Amino acid sequence: MAIPPVNPLQITTQERLRRLLPQLFNPLQSPGRLYLRCSIGENSALIDVTFLDECLLLEAERITPIPQMPPYVMGLMNSRQRVFFVVDLPQFLGLTPLPSSSRRYHILVTEKTTSSHDSSFLGLAVNRIEGITRMPLEESPQTSQTSQTTATILSQLPELYIDSWQTCSQGKLPVLDIPRILEEVSKQF
Repeated sequence: MAIPPVNPLQITTQERLRRLLPQLFNPLQSPGRLYLRCSIGENSALIDVTFLDECLLLEAERITPIPQMPPYVMGLMNSRQRVFFVVDLPQFLGLTPLPSSSRRYHILVTEKTTSSHDSSFLGLAVNRIEGITRMPLEESPQTSQTSQTTATILSQLPELYIDSWQTCSQGKLPVLDIPRILEEVSKQF
């Protein structure tokens, strides 16, 4: 497609970009499900992005500790005019807690809708956010655990909180059951 010559003074910056980079304005939709890949303890895990509201790199002083809470509850935080608890996800899952001396935490903000359509938010602190992984739709989640890596992860991560397994370029990774984790954590409040 040839770009017709136009006087540069008569064209807006947006129109110029639209002509030079049409793929930016008409992106192709890739099929598949998106998962957030994150480190929990020494392992990587996947979380279906449909359960996430936002991901933050948060300064430690923005989390206010609350006394007499379970040890995995880091405290309260504020984001987008909402106040909610932050949970140390590795510690909740029985793994090594996040270092309390960290200056920043990677927080995954999740939303739980109750039967009365009320929403509550919860921050899940993880060791590191690694990126996004897209899984093709034709690949269904795997439930069998056979590899050595899988056995290692299972020895550290409670199977109760694993929804399924996905094979990606990083190997066979567990997909965390976020609704179950939210349910278990909310029982403590």
